[in-house]
Amino acid sequence: MYKLCFAVGVNKKIDEVLFQQKFNANILISFYFYQNFKKYNCANEIQSIVLDSGAYSAFSCGVTINLTDYIQCCKELQQQFQTKLTDIFSLDVIGGCKSSFSNKKAEKLTLRNTEKLWKVGIKAIPTYHLGDSEDYLMFISKNYPKIAIGGMTQLHGKQKFEFVEQCFNRVYPKKIHGFGCAVVSILEAFPFHSTDASSWQLGPAAFGRWKSYPNLKIGKINCSNISYSCLESEIKYYLRLEQKIQTLWKTEMKRLEACI
Repeated sequence: MYKLCFAVGVNKKIDEVLFQQKFNANILISFYFYQNFKKYNCANEIQSIVLDSGAYSAFSCGVTINLTDYIQCCKELQQQFQTKLTDIFSLDVIGGCKSSFSNKKAEKLTLRNTEKLWKVGIKAIPTYHLGDSEDYLMFISKNYPKIAIGGMTQLHGKQKFEFVEQCFNRVYPKKIHGFGCAVVSILEAFPFHSTDASSWQLGPAAFGRWKSYPNLKIGKINCSNISYSCLESEIKYYLRLEQKIQTLWKTEMKRLEACI
């Protein structure tokens, strides 16, 4: 069954709204924000949790994530959440013009991290990023039960749609997670196994954009004095979106499970 994960860990007060009201949501936590997340005791307030390395966030801030530390985090979350921890994404190595590694070298290092995670019992999911080679996409699709695609936040409109389309054309049927993807037209066109979004909080908090009120200019929320009523409509919008996509792809998800 498809799930849309609420990305958490960025803003403590906003996260508390999600947890305290017990929406029973699926959440994504980034290792980069793990120290913030450790303060919560939310195992009974969520439906499931997935873990991302947060490698791109760390890279953007000039921080290096140690694989040993990441493995320790995985083990802690496995112990705390048990079967509610459904997916763990591999520790990516970022390549490209802003990195000291070429994309090809980064692909090899990411695969090395992925294999090390599997060897210690962590079934890590590798990610194909915008700019990676097609050979890399085909390799991870062939060798791992689930993959992720990332880099979509750098694209907009038609370009984003076409990027997803090209990925699906090459590897589907395959369990695929879409990082940073809650675009209705894309979710309705492609049967993602899961996606995540931070827009449920960044939209209202950073940009004053509300999916639940698309035609109103409400402005930004005050994060220092936030309450449940401020975000209720936005959280419920994403929960309704998840239910809509679950219904749309219910039969396809069963077919996907059967053929993997």
